Amino acid sequence: MSYDLDFWRYKAGVNLDHQKVYEQLSDGQRVEGLEDLPIHAVVRRVNELFTDWEKLDDVTFDGGERGSFQLFTTPQFFRVDCYGMAGDEMNKFVDVGNEFGCPLYDPQVGQRFDGG
Repeated sequence: MSYDLDFWRYKAGVNLDHQKVYEQLSDGQRVEGLEDLPIHAVVRRVNELFTDWEKLDDVTFDGGERGSFQLFTTPQFFRVDCYGMAGDEMNKFVDVGNEFGCPLYDPQVGQRFDGG
């Protein structure tokens, strides 16, 4: 089963339609009202958390029986496409998002978990 987890940060006072933002970001577009993210630091943090996973290329990680994932990034966004991963492993990405001020948007249920 695949699952995608999506992260971005709004500028102060900005509130947009999350699904539309998700679609634009997934298409690689810039979205007015979003902050640029320290993508290199985000990717570095993911690498730190998954050091025991095999890196198939710069964005694809294989954990064997634990599943696999791919990263997709733009200057404003990072998405993790998870395949066959357990919830506790996927929660590591939520933690990374939180470290960088980016709440999870879950397009499978159409909800952004930002407390708002």
